[in-house]
Amino acid sequence: MYKWNTEKAIKHSKLIADFITWGHSKGYYLILDWAKRGTVNQIEIYGYDRPTLHKICQATDFTLFIIENDTLIWIDDGEHEIWGEIADYWESLDKDNKSGRDWQDTNHMQTS
Repeated sequence: MYKWNTEKAIKHSKLIADFITWGHSKGYYLILDWAKRGTVNQIEIYGYDRPTLHKICQATDFTLFIIENDTLIWIDDGEHEIWGEIADYWESLDKDNKSGRDWQDTNHMQTS
């Protein structure tokens, strides 16, 4: 179980703001998907109350869109090269940042 840490939650929030701004500057529309997620959500998703940094506001999931030929395109393939660039950037922002790419949760960004 994770223990609430207000300073880390605030740090994560500030990093997310910088991250989204960077993404938009690159033409990547990083839409907030899951940020705060409680016990009920965990049970709905996994069938049990799985530990997560989402509960203490230190993890955020995103939906990614790009514009190609004036068309908004949803990048839902976690293997898409843009997700690799996004994960690299997220991890470069702070030593405590990790993306979920190592456990097949590509759109997950956390600060531990």
